[in-house]
Amino acid sequence: MKKLVALAFVLLSFFNGFANEWNNREIYCNFKKVVCPVGEYEDPEPPANGRRTPSVPVMCLISERDGVTFLSSAPTRIIYYEILDEEGMVMTFPNETSFVHALFSLSGEYELRFTTDEYLYIGYAEL
Repeated sequence: MKKLVALAFVLLSFFNGFANEWNNREIYCNFKKVVCPVGEYEDPEPPANGRRTPSVPVMCLISERDGVTFLSSAPTRIIYYEILDEEGMVMTFPNETSFVHALFSLSGEYELRFTTDEYLYIGYAEL
């Protein structure tokens, strides 16, 4: 009987861990890094003539369990996180945890913005 209870406990622990991994949703985003003072960003006009070299995208993984992880150069400190919908309505979050919880409660396409002291990171997510 003890072996049966021990086996049931081991199986339950295994499936509980598997369920936690299964429930962890993740999205990958490419962010562009824009130099701007905090709060002064406006969409730039495309150049009239000539060619501009596009900025190198900054890869980012956002997961329910691990939060925001930059896969290349990580910003020093994110001041606030923003989620913009198709109409431009902004949801602003002061910390990573509230941002991640709000993001994964949504569905659709959203623009994500991370503001630091020196840069604004802009990316897009489809949930």
